[in-house]
This record gives sequence, structure tokens and C-alpha cells, in this order.
Amino acid sequence: MGGAVLDTTAALVGVAPALRIDEDALRRYLSVAVPAFPGGPLQVFQFSHGQSNPTYLVKAGGASYVLRKKPPGRVLPSAHAVDREYRVLAALQGTPVPVPRVVCLCEDSSVVGTPFYVMEHVAGRIFADASLPGLAPAQRSAVYEAMARTLAALHTVVPGDVGLSGYGKAGGYNQRQVWRWGEQYRRSVTRGKAMPEMLSLHGWLAAHIPAGDADPAGTRISHGDYRLDNLVFCKSDPSRVLAVLDWELSTLGDPLSDLAYSCLPYHLPSDIPNLVSLPHPLPAGILDEQAYIRVYCSARGLPYPLQASWPLYLALSIFRLASILAGVGARAAQGNASSRIAAQMGADSVVRSLARKGLQIVGLPTDGSSAPTSAGGCGSGCRCDCRSGGACACGKASSSSTAGAAGAAASSSGCTCPSSCPCGCQSGGACSCSKASTSSAAIGAAADASGGLPPPLMGTPAEPYANPRHPDARPDSASPILAGNPLEQYANPSPQWREAAGAAAAALEQADRSLPASVSPSSATSAGGCGCPAACGRGCRSGGTCTCGKASSSGEGVTSAPTSASASGSGCSCPSNCPCGCRSGGPCSCGGASASASASGSGSGDARTAAAAAGSDGATAGLGASPRVQPLLRRLHSFMEQHVYPAEPALNAHAMSDARWTIHPLQEALKEEARRQGLWNLWVPADMAAGLAPLLSEASAAADEQRLLLGPGLTNLEYAHCAEIMGRSVWAPECFNCSAPDTGNMEVLARYGSRPQQRRWLLPLLRGEIRSCFAMTEPAVASSDATNITSAIARQPDGAYALSGHKWWASGACDPRCTVAIFMGKSDPSAATHRQQSMVFVEMGAPGVTVVRPLPVFGFDDAPHGHAEVTFEGVRVPAENIILGEGRGFEIAQGRLGPGRLHHCMRLIGMGERALELLVQRSQSRVAFKQPLYRHQAVRLDIARSRMELDAARLVVLQAAHALDQVGNKEARGEIAAAKALAPSAVLAVLDRAIQTHGGAGVSDVTPLAHMWAGARTLRLADGPDIVHLETIAKLELAGKRRARLYLQVPLQF
Repeated sequence: MGGAVLDTTAALVGVAPALRIDEDALRRYLSVAVPAFPGGPLQVFQFSHGQSNPTYLVKAGGASYVLRKKPPGRVLPSAHAVDREYRVLAALQGTPVPVPRVVCLCEDSSVVGTPFYVMEHVAGRIFADASLPGLAPAQRSAVYEAMARTLAALHTVVPGDVGLSGYGKAGGYNQRQVWRWGEQYRRSVTRGKAMPEMLSLHGWLAAHIPAGDADPAGTRISHGDYRLDNLVFCKSDPSRVLAVLDWELSTLGDPLSDLAYSCLPYHLPSDIPNLVSLPHPLPAGILDEQAYIRVYCSARGLPYPLQASWPLYLALSIFRLASILAGVGARAAQGNASSRIAAQMGADSVVRSLARKGLQIVGLPTDGSSAPTSAGGCGSGCRCDCRSGGACACGKASSSSTAGAAGAAASSSGCTCPSSCPCGCQSGGACSCSKASTSSAAIGAAADASGGLPPPLMGTPAEPYANPRHPDARPDSASPILAGNPLEQYANPSPQWREAAGAAAAALEQADRSLPASVSPSSATSAGGCGCPAACGRGCRSGGTCTCGKASSSGEGVTSAPTSASASGSGCSCPSNCPCGCRSGGPCSCGGASASASASGSGSGDARTAAAAAGSDGATAGLGASPRVQPLLRRLHSFMEQHVYPAEPALNAHAMSDARWTIHPLQEALKEEARRQGLWNLWVPADMAAGLAPLLSEASAAADEQRLLLGPGLTNLEYAHCAEIMGRSVWAPECFNCSAPDTGNMEVLARYGSRPQQRRWLLPLLRGEIRSCFAMTEPAVASSDATNITSAIARQPDGAYALSGHKWWASGACDPRCTVAIFMGKSDPSAATHRQQSMVFVEMGAPGVTVVRPLPVFGFDDAPHGHAEVTFEGVRVPAENIILGEGRGFEIAQGRLGPGRLHHCMRLIGMGERALELLVQRSQSRVAFKQPLYRHQAVRLDIARSRMELDAARLVVLQAAHALDQVGNKEARGEIAAAKALAPSAVLAVLDRAIQTHGGAGVSDVTPLAHMWAGARTLRLADGPDIVHLETIAKLELAGKRRARLYLQVPLQF
């Protein structure tokens, strides 16, 4: 800390450039929001003390105020909740707890850039040095006694008495804290670089939650960061606390956790700079730890000594501090922390030192050797020495893809019991001791990908609707998930949710056991996925497509794309029944060898259509699903039924909560399970996969991973049927890495990106490690005409580019995983109209990139991905970030939007089918005027019209997909335009009828219809409004080109 004592009036510095605020806008706001606010200019200073929320002293006339705001930049959305600070401060007015008087709360980010609140300034002193140099021994005693009594005063306040009963969840605080800070730490570290010491400490804490933790009777208001330098003392009387500051981490919780946190200076290592610690021996007059606790107990009327596991509370407080500082370090790396010493405080060495101290307190090795990893790959219930690094001798070593190198932190039954647990769970039996973990097997498999921490405690609730308060929801005696702070809420599921989660996990494991080996990416069975004997003459057992009608219905695999010589023998484009033997590994002698088998990774040199690359001769089975894709469709249906639909209630509830801008762990678990089943990157067309094969080889990707990342090599027509299934749930496309805008951006990278660009961004996108956004639309111009774009891409003397512009509707930019944007702007305004624009890749964390706000769509903000308004102010990017060269932006946009438009239409049909199903179900279950709704002719006509319009729209979409396969994006633009103009309108009509049949329920959150309608309506605008596509169709018709082209195409088999 800067000095021993800070004067709250004088400890000021000039406002840092990155934290400057618009003083005129602030003055205008305060003049309206604050009664009798003094006129005249403001004087704004920044406090030198504190590392989290930027805090300012605002002087106006003779009055002084303190403003605390959320920091700018890309921060964890659930953190820095200034609205919660304001709420608890307002509630504690008039209680024995000394707090500043709050003045106003502003959640409008347009005023000073982020939400903020204002409170009165309290003049006093803050002791930054816990040793209290300069004070007499008696004064030191008075300070520590006042600190203990003030904390006791806070813990005597009953939350319900001051309107804070919903401020957090009653009971289960320590379990939630272990989860929350473990999750915060995981999100703050670089992938794969979690510290063993932190993992070991986290694992111990998770297994030693106090027995009475779930009892809500002892719940009190927890400050969350109670320490000496968060107290303002009277300048003349050291026994008087004037204000308790910094309530950012407050919630409802275990008061002993607050007490332990305030005792950390007795335990923190003295060699860590800028952390408050006490020397040993203690300076004269300073209470020792037990004397301090005794004063606290006396003030609260508690017996002394405390009957509690004090080492656990201390270790949890240390783990919490370490996680906070890891977050401070992460923000400092982004330039977002409000203190100059933030980077120093959040250094890895500091976090590691704290973790080792926690391990020492609980009696564990301080090198992190007890971290929950498994060299042998077996479960933690293993009795042999493999958990200590030795070879596994118990036969439990897992060979499945779910047994990652990190291993599982729980037993095979998913519990956290010790090995001596009498219920048998550690030996493979069912857990009956109430310690069963709620995390599913799929979430456990994701532990390695998330930095190695044990997974969050979150199951799959089985409510039938999005709103858990709906009467038909599963009974739950606990508080609703939407009450209080949802990040606290869903981290501690109720017993009913635990039961549902356990059932879901059991069903998942059963499904895993019943799946044939061929669904695994590492499967060595037939690439064709058929049930043919090895002697089948159609080539399917050697990697070709099966045409003998024996495709298995058991959910086996789909033919892999011929992305290398090993995929199709000679790498040719012959059909699977080619008589020359090339599909069975022999040399091609029929002239069908592809000239682009070794095409560059960009894919630009591959002249084949997707259908040809996939091994199709163009003579499909009409517009229906081909025999080779039908097993894949069955597997998709099964995945949706078993995993996606049951997960919707939890994901929907999370998306409506205060924590909605974080990623629910269940979403990542679904992705892991889809990867495990080989249902990944289904959108990648075969010609693109062939071009990307060299990239994966250069990246030393294993053969199994190559097959997974390049997808099954479907044609656009085949993928259309898959996308219809995914479109039935808004959460499904991401599960399979098939969601916008990532698919379009990956297409840009694959077809137009350079090899370095592909290595940097395409590979992690294909793996699902990052997300992306597309920054094209601008609020100032009609962006349906791409030539209107006004954002600038200016080349600098050093060869780099400077970007400036104001974008909005950048879908996905709010996602915390969004790493890169494709930015479109004018690089040469003097060039020909369609050569003025360029596109560049921009890192979302680059200086000058500001996500202003998420834009609501009919009230839905579509969290956690959102649609953002983003500004780019003087953003510098290196020359190598330009895509394809200057002046190619319009060309890239047209190439990107064609397939993307079709993907949207494909998913829309699935959305319409689900709406029609709900319409029919409602008509059969609801009675009006003494008869079911379906007996009313008007309802039956709605059903009939919906079926006809959906089928018509589906045919148009499938025809467009077929045309895209046969003649490519440019020549199929008429068919794509027809699909884009027709599908949204048709599906909107179906949705509207379904909503009308549901009545009030249709526009509420108890069905997905309202959200579906909002999404479908935007697609009449997104990727080009209806009028643009209708104009395209009309121009082609008038020119006679479309009719001529249709006559020349390979005839369809109806």
C-alpha cells in the first residue's frame, strides 16, 4: 500500500487516460437525478486506493461525492456489480452498520461509459498498513476492537429485516463459494496453465464443506472483502468506524467466512508486496488472532472459542483472495484494471504463494502434488498408486475419450466421498450418503479443457418449461433460480435438482455404453457407417459411400470427407461404386482423379463442387435425405432428445439471470458430448474439408482430430436436413459447432484466409475453443447496401492499418469467449464502388475496441452471445491481418453471406416444425367452449395452412442447397435469394398461429414461441432484407438467366 494512513480527502490522483469520464454528461445527469445538485463545473479526481471498480471523488460547489463505476473493457459480466453495491448500501441505512449515504444509481452506460452509483463522501482516514505505525499501543488495540465490533454489527442484521432476503441464497454458502471462486480462477487463467497448487487447494475445499453449511438459519449479510483498509476511521477517535466501503463482493452467506477473511493478515506471507500482512511478533497493542475473535464473539453474543473448522474458513479465504488477484492480473493484462499496481498484485508468483499458504494451513503438500489429476487415467476411487503417478494396476484405466489426461476429480459414481465411504460409491456402487456430485459425466470430461478445475455443481433440471416457477415445473423447496444473485443460486442446486441431474448423468452414461464404437472419433470401424459385410462390393468398408441400401439404423457413423490420400485412396472424386477400384484404395483409371487433392489450405484452388468432393454424382434421391446421411440424422435426433431438450430449462433460466453474460457450464458439457459422439462441424462442405486437410497436417493434429474437425464431408443438401434438426432449439447449433456467425467466419478463413490467419484463428474456431463476430452493419447508413459502409481502414506509414468506425448488430460480440472480429471498412474511397471495401481480422481485446452495449431484439438480449454495438477507435492491426488484400471486402462479403443465408433458412424450417408440433399439442390438450381446440375449424385450418407453407418453404430451401452443390454460390444466388425471402415469412406465419393457439402462454416465457418469433422476425432483415432478395429474383427472371440455368441443371429425381 502506498502509505500507512490514507486521508479520504487527499489520497487522490489524476484520472488515468483509460478511465476518463465525460464530465459534462455526468453533470447533466446528476443535475436531474440528484435533488438540489450544485450548479457549475465538476472537479473529478481518482482515488489512489483500490484495484477493482474505478472510484472517483466528484466535487461540485461545496459538496463532495464519491462515484464508483464498472470498469471499461471486456470484464467478467457477473463481476463488478455496482448495482448490488448500491442495493446493500441503501438497505443498511439506519442500521448499526456505518455506511455512506447513497445518492443515486445509473445503469445507463451512455452517461460515463459503464453503470455507476454515487454516494456521499465520508471524510476520514484509512489505515493501509495493518501494523498501524504511528499509533500508540492503546490506539492500535482500539482500532482492531472497533474493526471486530463493526463486523459483528453487520452480522447481527437479519437480511429479511432490511429487505435483503433475496440478496443471495440462504444456506450452502461455502459450497457456492468454492464453486464460484474456482470458476472465477478458471476463467482468469490461460487455457492449460492452471496452477497445480490452486487445483489441489480447490479440490480439498470441495471435499471438506462444513456439515451445517446447508442450514439457512445462520445466514447473514456477508461483506465479502472485509479488511482494515476498507474501513474509514474517525481522524480523532481510532475506536470509531465512520464507514465500511467496497461492497462489491457482498451477498448472503456464512458470517464466519467474513471473520476468517478479516483474519488473513495474521497468516499472509510477508514477502508478497502490496498485500496487507502482520509481522511476527505482533506490534505492541495489536490484538492477536484469538483476542480479535474473542471481541467479535462477545459483540455477537457467541460462545468462545468457536465451534467450527477454522482451518477450512481460513483456507477458503486464501483461495478466494488468490482467485481475485488472478482476475486482477488478467484485467491488468487487458489494460482494464484501475490501479497501477494491479499487474504486480495479480502476478502468478503472488497467486502461487497464496495457494501454498492455504495448502500449509490445511496440512497438504505445498507443491500441489495432491491436485486431482490422474496419470493413470482412472477414476479417483482407484485404490492403487496410479493417482500418485504410478502405474494403474486395478484395471480401471479408461480408454474412452471421456478419460482425459486431467482425470476426474470424483469417483465413477460422481461423488466426492473419501475412499473409505461405506456406501460403496467409490467401488462403483450408487452413492447413498448425500455427497453425490451434481456434475454430469460430460462436464467432468471438460475439466481438462477448462484448466483442470473440478466442474461446477450444476445438473440438468427436468422442468418442462423455461420458467422454473411454472406450476408444471418440478417441485423445489429451494428459492427459484432467478431470485437473488443467480451466479450464487445455480451453483448450489436443490435436492430435487440433484436428483434430476443424477438421472440425467445416468442416462448419459447408459447412452454412452449403448453407442457402437464407430461413433467415437477414434473408431476403427467402417467409415461408411453401414451394416454391410466386409466383402460388400460397394467400397463402403474401405471408406467409400454405401449404395447398397444396407445403411445401419443403429446410429453408426457417416462417411468421412476424402480430405487426404488415406481417405479415398487416390483422392479422386468418383462415386462410391466406381468400377476402377479407386474408392477401395486402388489407383484411379477412369479419369475421375481430382486435380485439387493437394489444393492449398485456403480452398481457393479447389474447383470441385461440394457434391463432387463428397463423392456424389449429382443424382441424389430427390431432395430427401441421402442413404448415407440418414444414420447421422437419427443420431442427431437422439442427441436432441437425450441432451439438448432436457438442458433447455437450465440454459433458458441462466439466460434470463444476472449471470447471463457468462457461459453456463452445461453448454460446454453439451459441446464436449457432441465432440465425443463425432457430431462436430457438420456444416463443413467436403470441398472445403479437402482444402483444409494440409492445414491440420501442418498443425500435427492427430488423425482422429482431423476427421473430427473436418466433419463428415456432407453436401449442402445433406447438411440442410441436419440443420433442420438443430434449428428446433436455439441452443443446439453451438453444441455441434454449427452456429452463426462462427460458421460464416470460418468459411471466410477457409476460403480467403492466409495460412498464418488460419493457424491463428481458424484452428481454434474449428475446435470450438473461441467464438467470433462479424462487424459490418452500421447505425448511420443502410447497411443492406454494402457499398454504403463508412468505417475506415487506413494504411499507416509502418504498413499497419488503423481502423475506425461505429458498428452494431455484431452478433456474438458480447460472448466472453469472442476473441476475434471480421471488420469491414473502406480502404480506398476513390476506387471503383465495389473495390473500396476491405476486410481485416481484429482481436476483440485490442486497444480501441469497445463493446458499447448489447442490443435487445423485441426485448430479448440473446445472452450470452448477444448482438452488440461496438466502436473501433484508432484500432491498430498488423498488415498481415488484411483478408485477401485491399479492395476485396465486397467480394468476400458476397461469398460469406451466400452459404450463411442458406444455413439460417435451414434452421428456420426446424424452428417452424417445432412450432407446428406445439400448435398441434395445444389444440389437443386445451378445451374452449366445451370442446378441444382442434375441433374448431379455424384451428384445423391453421394446422393445415402451416403444414403446406412449411413443406413449400422446405422444398425451396432444399432446392437452393442442391443448386449450391451443383453450380456454386454465385450461380445459385437466385435460389438462395428465394429461400431467404420465403423461409422467414413462412415460419413467422406458423409461429404466429402457434402463439395465437397458446393465448397468453404463447407470448410468455413458458413456451419457446415468443423467443422463436423474435429470432425469425430478425431474419427478414439479417443477411439482407426481403426486398434485396426479391430484387435479385426479379432481375434474374427478367434476364431469363434463371430459367435457362434450371433447364441445364442435372434433373432431380422426385
